[in-house]
Amino acid sequence: MHDAKLGISPSAMAVIADLLVSRGVDDPEAAARFLSPQLSDLHDPLLMSGMKAALNRLEAAIEREEKILFTATTTSMARPQSLF
Repeated sequence: MHDAKLGISPSAMAVIADLLVSRGVDDPEAAARFLSPQLSDLHDPLLMSGMKAALNRLEAAIEREEKILFTATTTSMARPQSLF
């Protein structure tokens, strides 16, 4: 049996619900915002710790025409690295 609207099984829906609750998303409106965010729902990335320093380093690498590599971690966060 599948959820007609989403096309996924009830057991998958239970797993998704558990994941949302583990992230502190515990009401339907918050779940909708989390799963289908609008740009206005997102936090300003410049408020993240170290973001301004990272941008300054990235701009310097671009000006110096350095090669830049972006890697992803298991948390799906991209991290730039200069190649030497």
